[in-house]
Amino acid sequence: MSRQEISTILAALDSRDVKQLDASYPVWTVSEPGLLSLAGRVRRQAINAAKLKILRAVLDGPSPVFVMHPDDPAENAVISGCHRVAPQTYRLDPSFDPTTPSADYWLFSLGHWVLFAASAPVATEWTGPLPRAPHALLRWMQSVEMTAVITSSADDTDWVVALASDGTS
Repeated sequence: MSRQEISTILAALDSRDVKQLDASYPVWTVSEPGLLSLAGRVRRQAINAAKLKILRAVLDGPSPVFVMHPDDPAENAVISGCHRVAPQTYRLDPSFDPTTPSADYWLFSLGHWVLFAASAPVATEWTGPLPRAPHALLRWMQSVEMTAVITSSADDTDWVVALASDGTS
């Protein structure tokens, strides 16, 4: 996975829905338009397709992928390709399929998770939001040796996508 690959996926979205927080940093927000927005349904469909492409790019990358989620995937019938490694932290195998109905519900209906690519899970329990300022988020990622991170809002309408400063994982 490269910064260019993710940038290309994000650039294909409507500019009203994706923003690079600062041109100096590889950190973007993706926000679904409201229900009454102009062309909202088409824009939401494009965002959902982009989210799947981004997840696939991270899963297919060279680093292990983990997700911190307050809801146990087993309670939502998400079993295949997902293994508990720490409290509220699960390793996703490259074979993990986010399009299965149970995984789709767990990730895209429930939301409220943090997915990251790193050599090991973060050695702390998940406590909620990560730093929002791009420089602070990238500094935190470096301190815990993450190469990519995606945060999802409680209903999965908003994402923050950040890549390590060298742009690769």
